[in-house]
Amino acid sequence: MRAYKDMEEAVKENIRDLLVRGITTETKSYQDKKLTGDDRFVKELIGVSFRIDKPLLKRKEALQYIFKDEADKIEKYCIQEVKDRTCGKQLNPGNSYLIRADMWNKFLEGGKTFSYTYSERYWEHDQLNTVIKTLKGDPGTRQAVLMVWDSNKDMVGSKIGGGNRIPCSIGYQFLIRNDRLYCIYQMRSNDFLGHHVIDLWCTAELMKWMVNKLHSTYPKLKVGSLIYQAGSLHAFNWDLKKWVVF
Repeated sequence: MRAYKDMEEAVKENIRDLLVRGITTETKSYQDKKLTGDDRFVKELIGVSFRIDKPLLKRKEALQYIFKDEADKIEKYCIQEVKDRTCGKQLNPGNSYLIRADMWNKFLEGGKTFSYTYSERYWEHDQLNTVIKTLKGDPGTRQAVLMVWDSNKDMVGSKIGGGNRIPCSIGYQFLIRNDRLYCIYQMRSNDFLGHHVIDLWCTAELMKWMVNKLHSTYPKLKVGSLIYQAGSLHAFNWDLKKWVVF
């Protein structure tokens, strides 16, 4: 597993790997949209894993590297997205999408709600509170798992292949070791140039939020490493046209 000091380093090194070593493959859908023509092609790495030892460090720079002039807007979106996810309610559509309405409006179903939100998945069956209680009850636990993927909802024939949006994230495992909160973040699929750095940013912020929630029980606790694992890390042809390797 490759190890990086901060988020900017991780993003810069991984995009170089993707562009240099990625294999071009064809896909039939993006979110809930069917793809045709050149839009069907992606450059992809499979079975990607890495570690960021200081995930809160240089997050702004990572956003700037990918989103350039839109970095401030994307940062505001990330901040609100984490607020939505940690509010204690199953929000749908939530508030963050309004900051990027030009992108997200096309995914609203009937102009009202999304097929899912992270807020809905985090708080279904009071999941996030249960994770926090589990960590408070046993600092050595290996059972503090927050699931986003739900096979009963997502492995449905009518949804597969672009029939409906399904989560790119599988879930998170949180571990407390040596006064550090670690997070293993697992994804089935991740669009590098569209969402990857946003997913990393939000996960690091979630870790910070959880440390604050756990502070009364573990006053020495700090944010530890973020370990990322993905089945497919890829970039779509429409974004690749904007990039050069060096």
